[in-house]
Amino acid sequence: MNKEKTPGNRTAPDCDFGTDINETIVPIESIVSERESVTVEGIIGDLTCRELKGAAFVLFDVVDATQSIPVKIVFRDKRLYSRVSNDLRQGMRVRVKGAVRLDAFAERMTLLAEEIQEKSIALREDNAKTKRAELHAHTQMSGMDSVLPTRKLVQTAIRWGWDAVAITDHGVVQAFPEAMNAAAEEKIKIIYGMEGYLTSDDYKQPGADHVMMRARSQEGLKNLYRLVTLSHLQYFHRQPRIPKHELEKHREGLLLGAAACGGGELIRAVAAGKSEE
Repeated sequence: MNKEKTPGNRTAPDCDFGTDINETIVPIESIVSERESVTVEGIIGDLTCRELKGAAFVLFDVVDATQSIPVKIVFRDKRLYSRVSNDLRQGMRVRVKGAVRLDAFAERMTLLAEEIQEKSIALREDNAKTKRAELHAHTQMSGMDSVLPTRKLVQTAIRWGWDAVAITDHGVVQAFPEAMNAAAEEKIKIIYGMEGYLTSDDYKQPGADHVMMRARSQEGLKNLYRLVTLSHLQYFHRQPRIPKHELEKHREGLLLGAAACGGGELIRAVAAGKSEE
């Protein structure tokens, strides 16, 4: 390759895509200063392709288990830019080799890619002899808590041989239809539930305890829908809240339990050193 060098910077107008990169891979978190050559491996995050007069750019983030780093490729050859920009995609696992320079505009260390190699993504497996039934899982419908698509959750549980998986998003049930469709004609049970926000009758108190609700029957599913409706339309305060008297009124067919996180009433009591009673 003919590397183009400029004082204090280095671009790669002929960046190779698909070449074997055998250099030692370093954790991204270890990159704290400029380097002449470094190799990282991770998943492509945000990806931007941009054409300007006389040049073209591909910008993306690479994320490993430790940190992320911006990656920049500058092209003078528009045909090469077209090929590389079409081959790269968000979610792809890549190995990237290049120089690290401080980007004065972004005020971040940036990897100027010279070589990129696509790597296969190893799928996680469940090799346990006795399979689990997941009773508490969030999907991307749980805002700021999960980015997992519902269909991918169910399909993964099917691939792992699980008998059942619960959908228990924060305060909402929008994932139910997609979960039902993903499980159609498969040997897996969808447990429909929700992680709700439980309060006293004064639902405008400062905080709410998290509570797990799972439908055990059609009546339980109906009551879950009733509670969701009430929490959003009548008792919304910072979150869709459920006063205890409404939960007691509509608890038939529901399996109730303390939340698995630190927001549950039981967990908070234990942490505060409350008595067994």
